[in-house]
Amino acid sequence: MPLLDDEPTVHSRRLLRTGLPLFLLALVLSILIHQTAHSLVYKKACGGQAGPASVPSLVREDRTECPAASLAGTIATFATAIASFAVYARNTRRLFWGSMAFVNAAIRIPSGVAVFLQLLIGQKSDLAVDESVALRLLHQHDPAVSILLICFYSLTLLFLAITIVHDTRILPGKWMIASCLFVGIIPLELLIRRALGMLPL
Repeated sequence: MPLLDDEPTVHSRRLLRTGLPLFLLALVLSILIHQTAHSLVYKKACGGQAGPASVPSLVREDRTECPAASLAGTIATFATAIASFAVYARNTRRLFWGSMAFVNAAIRIPSGVAVFLQLLIGQKSDLAVDESVALRLLHQHDPAVSILLICFYSLTLLFLAITIVHDTRILPGKWMIASCLFVGIIPLELLIRRALGMLPL
């Protein structure tokens, strides 16, 4: 039985030809899954009209008054990350499932960490991101429970993303690649949302 570390690596040409498009496809699907869950719950539970929903980004400050919709979007993205990782763990040569798992885990890390730091330092979070809005469902003045939940949530996403990269043995320089993709996720998300008509010009 061959060792996992002995698996052949993906050549640079194939990585650029197939890996990058698969990453972009995974990012588009992640945004659509998140937005669909967000919009459906917003329409059903909050009495809103199906239209441009809030954008869970640290760069753009869209507002939402529906914590249930924000929670639905966050859960949908998290569940997609777990499900994709379960598929990827069975076949680590499928770059698409690796991309789906990594994107859906990594895309929520910046907002989760930002909300955690705001709660830890200022005892409240006013960021216009789904993690912050969803915490309103707790209806608690004491931020301790919110801090614990968002800390556990952020650490889970972080360790999931690290595990995905660690288990990817067919990419040369995988940590460098993962770091570059992680840095580029938010600007790429904004560009894709604009292209899909979710953001005004």
